[in-house]
Order: sequence, then structure tokens, then C-alpha cells
Amino acid sequence: MITSRLIEIAALLYDEGMNGWPSSRPFAVCFLIASLITFGMSTGSSMGLEDNHAEIPNIIESLRAIERSEFPKQEIEDWLRQEEEKTLGEIESIDIEVTDLRNRIESLESARQNFQAKLKASEPSNSLVADSDRNFWSFRRLSKPSQPEVTDPDWARTPIDRFILAGLEERGLSPTPRASKQKLIRRLYFDLIGLPPSPEEVQSFVEDDSPSAYEDLVDRLLDSPHYGERWGRHWLDLARYADSGGYEFDIERPTAYHFRDAVIKAFNEDLPYDTFLKWQLAGDEYEPGNPLALALTGFCTSGPTISNQVSEKNRYDELDDMLSTVSSAMLGLTVACARCHDHKYDAIPSRDYYQLLSVFTSSERKQAFMCGLAESIKSTSLENEWTPPLNAAQKELDNLHKPYSDQIREEKIAALPIGASEMDLLRAPLNNENAQQRHLYEMFGGAIRPQYHEIKERLSDAELEETRRLETEIQGWRDKLATLPPKALTLTDKQSDPVESFFLARGDPNRKVESIQPGFLTVLKPSDASIWNAYATAQPEKTTGRRTALAEWITDPEKGAGHLAARVLVNRLWQHHLGRGLVGTPSDFGVRGDRPTHPELLDWLAVQLIEDGWSVKKMHKRILMSAVYQQDSTFDATKNEIDPDNHLWWRRRPIRMESEVIRDTMLAVAGNLNRSMYGPGIKPRLHPDLIATGSTQKWPTLQEDGPDTWRRSVYIFIRRSVLMPLLTVFDGPDATQSCSRRQTTTIPLQSLELLNDRFARQQAESLATRLEAEVGQDARSQINRAFWLTLSRPPFESELENSLAFLETQAKEYEGSESEFPSQKALVDFCQAMMNLNEFVYVD
Repeated sequence: MITSRLIEIAALLYDEGMNGWPSSRPFAVCFLIASLITFGMSTGSSMGLEDNHAEIPNIIESLRAIERSEFPKQEIEDWLRQEEEKTLGEIESIDIEVTDLRNRIESLESARQNFQAKLKASEPSNSLVADSDRNFWSFRRLSKPSQPEVTDPDWARTPIDRFILAGLEERGLSPTPRASKQKLIRRLYFDLIGLPPSPEEVQSFVEDDSPSAYEDLVDRLLDSPHYGERWGRHWLDLARYADSGGYEFDIERPTAYHFRDAVIKAFNEDLPYDTFLKWQLAGDEYEPGNPLALALTGFCTSGPTISNQVSEKNRYDELDDMLSTVSSAMLGLTVACARCHDHKYDAIPSRDYYQLLSVFTSSERKQAFMCGLAESIKSTSLENEWTPPLNAAQKELDNLHKPYSDQIREEKIAALPIGASEMDLLRAPLNNENAQQRHLYEMFGGAIRPQYHEIKERLSDAELEETRRLETEIQGWRDKLATLPPKALTLTDKQSDPVESFFLARGDPNRKVESIQPGFLTVLKPSDASIWNAYATAQPEKTTGRRTALAEWITDPEKGAGHLAARVLVNRLWQHHLGRGLVGTPSDFGVRGDRPTHPELLDWLAVQLIEDGWSVKKMHKRILMSAVYQQDSTFDATKNEIDPDNHLWWRRRPIRMESEVIRDTMLAVAGNLNRSMYGPGIKPRLHPDLIATGSTQKWPTLQEDGPDTWRRSVYIFIRRSVLMPLLTVFDGPDATQSCSRRQTTTIPLQSLELLNDRFARQQAESLATRLEAEVGQDARSQINRAFWLTLSRPPFESELENSLAFLETQAKEYEGSESEFPSQKALVDFCQAMMNLNEFVYVD
């Protein structure tokens, strides 16, 4: 039994031998020392702590817990009082115990030092990166390869074709002949603007015999404002863009759309790709008065966030999401795999991960005015002046209505077909730890919510008058605030002095090993030189400049990672134009990723991108003007035996449209597409079952869609918890992580969606109305026009005859059921069938 005498001596030992501990915690330390003695005695008097290495981490954690004051002081004091009341029967052995205690303390300190040394030794070291790692194909510096010699140079339209043809000839293969002009115009339209050409545009191109007809079409489509909508969507996939935070509460981000609009504008303006990357990382540092630069920092703020709790772990998860997306989207590397340990495959030590992570530890999300610096300062002042009276008026109105709101809510709860205990759970504030209560809120949260008109019906005349006065006042302040420039969700730094960053053992925020400074990937820079200072430059007063340094390094092809960023981009462009990248894993250029099928071509394109001033549109044109892009998709069994995956590009591979393009094309051929650009996201109609649950209204309960919601799909409000079935069923991304390549699945739900969804039927009805308006009631003319609108070609004779038979059969079916307007309904069925064809959703 440990006596009070021992406690006193232990306290004395604390004062003499453990001066590094806070002197305000002697009781806690005595408690620990007593526990250590008990631990030592329980293992046998001859056994020291040094023989119990397995327990050392637990003891060290106890020491750290005391440092964090996790032991309740009152309980410790109560325990000590109890010990003081016990007998002193064992006082004779006190000297032995004290001596043992001293030895054990010394042993514990020695063991702690050994443990820390082992932990330190297990940390990653930059020495793990060898010169052989830097010689990996994607890490090597760029050099422009010479164009290979080929035996059939006449086929090659551009240098690109020589690289492709050399690979084909090596395997005894030949390319497929050029596609028809009718196919090429459809291909170009969907590739560059994501919309179908009109029948008149197809016929005009087919009849144009000028040598420059194809090139002129490419230039015209690259200049189209819809080009940015099409290619901006590809980048939004990589940026995991959404208009809400995700997770359980999925809070909306009403100003996030400025990033989406900025991406579209950047592509339309052909903003140099290196500048595009720089502004997404540090636009607030490069050009703090440029709205486009500010909005593009939304790349780093687009990830999902937990909104109902603030913790250090969640903060590190957010930073990890930023770094993971930057590295995979811009560099094609899985750097985030080194968060808890050295990367298992690539030469990326954990130390490199935390050096890069420290670039973002000082950052924060911020609503910023989209205007110049002087105007932003003025707008901030006005906002600070107008917001308090608005909030005060709103609070006064809420207090006026609260008694009636509470009364209505109580009445609705009382009317529910549930028990008294369940009603009590609905009356109480929502506690997410209570599964039963959370389920009840999901079931009845919307049903018990008081509606504004219900509240106003119960107000007295005087209260109604006061309500009108407050509403007028509130609207007045809102009108004033509406005159200020719009705000965007941006990224900036909290202060100019960097926040301290740490190396975390096993990625655990509770195990901070040491402070760490920013740096770059060792495998992409010389091992004997640090180049951080070469990129760190003076920045605006309130930022650290660290993100600018990272941006400069990422886009520097000579000393930084620009050679890798260039390879990644040209591979992405090739992938979207030809169905598969030269590297089949577009966001993984590491050891576990695919090797390039044509490494010389990839490097040639990357060098050309840089020489062209990082112009994305020029690179588009280089690829589109090539003979390999203009090949037909004709299948050849013999060639397929040699190259079944078409890695040598001996033919064009048919590509299925993305989900957004399918929806946009349905709207376009129906004559319903609203082509207005930019602005807040639209919320098309969703089935009531998708939005009936939850304690908050997450989507408007529209009865029908209309012109306001018939805009292009890139403008659809992306709420992570409420995704449109039409988009998800055709493999649209879920916006939780960066998406570099969409899957192309074929499942029954896709056909069922196009056959049964109200939107699909609505567009079929509009297409039928369009056909009648353009060609009248003649069935042959209607069929011919429908084929031109949906497939950009006339029907074959067999297709025409089958279509006529279909219309006749369907009309008779409707006549037999005594339905009104049987011919019109048959035409609607025909139009919907056209939108369900493979040829409608595939680009040949």
C-alpha cells in the first residue's frame, strides 16, 4: 500500500528531478508516480521498466495526458485524502520504495529517450530518394524528340502523325482512312462545344470544298463561348467542384459558382495554362485586384468540408484534400499517399508531403469582393455599416413571429402518427448522436416546419403592420447590399506570418514530432540544393507568399515541376479528344500508373505546349488537325488481333457522351436549350421522393422544368447530397474527390431513365412539336428532320420504312385505347425512341 508518506516523498522527487514539468500539477504527477510504482510492483520486484518496452508508449501517453491536464484534479485530491487516512503499516519499507522509485524514474526517462530515438529513426528521410528515382520517365526533364522516319509520309498531316505512324508501321499496321465530313463535323462540335451541329451547319460544311473548310471550322468552334463551358467542365471534374460542403449537413455555398464561371472564362480567353495554375493556387497574391484571379483560387476551396464541428483533425483532412487535389490534378502524382508513411511505390517521403502541406497551413476560406483593391476596401466598409441594422431588423421580426412559429410546430408534431416519446424527440433540438432522433427528423423534419404564410395568418392587425414595416426595412438594407460587387468563396492567408507546421507521426495530429518548413518534392529537384528561396518572393501585406512559391515551382519547366505539369495537361487533352490518354492513368504518372504508349510523342507535345506560351487552344488545334484524330472508326478484325486495345491508334474509337452532354443535346434538339451563360446555379425539377427527407429544405419542389432550368448542365447547382439521377446514372462524378477520367458503364438504369424520366418525356414532346412546326404533318418529312436533328444525318431507306411502321403501329395503339391525338402521341414516342438510340449518345 502506498502511504501518504510516500506521496510526500514522491512530491519531493517531483520538485527535485522533474523540473521540466509544469509546477502547477504536483498532485497529478504524484498520482502518476504512484501508478508507476504500482506498475513496477505488479511485474515483480526484480523487473524494471526497461524490460517492459511494450508498455513504454502507454506510459509516455500518460505523461502527455497529464501535460494536457486530462486527469481531473478533484478526483486526484480525493484519492490523496483517502490515502492519507490509511494506516502507516508499511512505513518500514519506505526507504526501499523510494530508492526503487528513483531507479524507475531514471529507467523511464532512458526508455523515453530510446523510444523517441526509434521514432525519429523511423521518420522518412530525403536520402530515400536516389538518382535512379529521378530517372523515372515522368520525372526526367523535357527534351524535344526528333520526328521519326516513316515509310508513308503522305498520310501524315502534322508531326503528331509521324509518331503515331511509326508505331503502327513497327507492328505492321496501317491507319484507318479519314472519316466522312459528316462524321467530322459532329465529332468536332461535341469535342469542342459539347452541342450538336444544326442540320444546316452539317450540310453547309459537307458542301464546302475549300481546302481550309476543316481548319476554319476548328477555329470557329475554338472561338465559340460554348467552348469554355465544354472544357471548363473537364477541369471542374478535376477540381471536385460543388456548390455545397457535403457530409451530413451539406451546407450550401451560394458564392462558389464564381469559380465555375472563372474556369469557363479562363478557357474562353485562352488564359495561358501556367497562369491558370498559378492563379488557382495564389491568385490573391499574384493579382489581388483581379476578379478572375481571385475567383480561380476557388480551386482550393471546392473540396468537401465538415460544417458542424471544428477540430484539428478535420482541419488536417481539409488541408490533405487541398494537397491531394493539387498534386493529382496539376502534377499527376498521388502525393497524399505519403500522409501516414513514405509512399509505398513512388519516391515521395512523408517529409516531402508535410513540407508541401505547410504551404497551405496558413490559408483560410474567405468571402472576397470581386473587384479591384480600392473598391474592395470601400465595399467592405459599406457592408460593415449596412449589415448590423439588417441583422437587428431580422432578429426583431423573428422574435415577433417566434411564439406563433413554436405554436404551429407543436400542433404539427401533435398531429403526427407517432408515440409521445417520439414527439418529445422532435420537440428537442437535433442531436446527431441520437440515431432515433436523427431518423425522426429525416422522416418528419419537413412536415413540422412552420410555413411563413401560416405564421402570418395568426398575427393580429398590429403585428401584421409591424411585420410589414420590418419586411420593408429588411428589404431596404438588402437592396443596398445588393449594390455592392458580388462576393466569391476564395482562398487567402490568415496573416503574413506563417502558421507553424508540423511533421505528424502516422498522420496523427496528436503526434507532432517536430516543426517543419515548406519545401518541394525531392524527386523533382537536385538532392544537394534547396530551391525554395528561389521562388519565395515578396507578397501582399497579409499573405505569406508560400502559395506563390509553390505555384512558381509547379510551372517552372527548367528547375521546377513544369515539365511534369506540361506532360499531364497534353495527356488530358489527348484523352478527351481520342478517348484514352497516351498515359492511361491521367492523374497517376507514378510507378503504379500506366507507361506512355508513345513517350516521344508525349514529350514532343509537352515541349510544344511550352513553346506556344502554354496556349491550350493551340494544342487543341494541333491535335484536331492531325490525321490520327480524323480517322474513321471502322473496325478491322485483323488489326484488332494485333492491337485489341487500340493503343497504337489505328482507328478512331467511338466515345460515349458525358452525362451533361446527353442532357444538353436533348435540350438542343428539342429546341429548348437556354444558352445564357454564368451566374448562380440552377435547380431543375427532381422527383419529390429525392427531396422529401431531412430537417432542411435542400431542393425546391418544382412541379415542372421550364426555360429557367433548361440551361446547360454545367450550370446545374451541385449539391453533394442531392445529385440529379440523369447525370449520376450516366457516370457523372460525385464531387467528393478529383475525377480525372469518368467511367463508361452500361446498365439498365440508363435506358429506364431515358424512357421514364419526366424530363426525357418533356423533351420528346418538345421535339415532336418542333417537327410539326418545321415540316408539317407529313410523316416522311418528320422522320427525315428528326434524324438530321438527333443524328446529324438522313435516315437510311430501311430506317425510314421502320420508322413509318412504328408511327403507324403506335397511332393504332392509341386509337384502340380511345386516347386523344393518337398521331401526335405516336410522334412523341418516336422522338423519345430517337433519343434512346446508341448513335444519339455516342460520337463516332
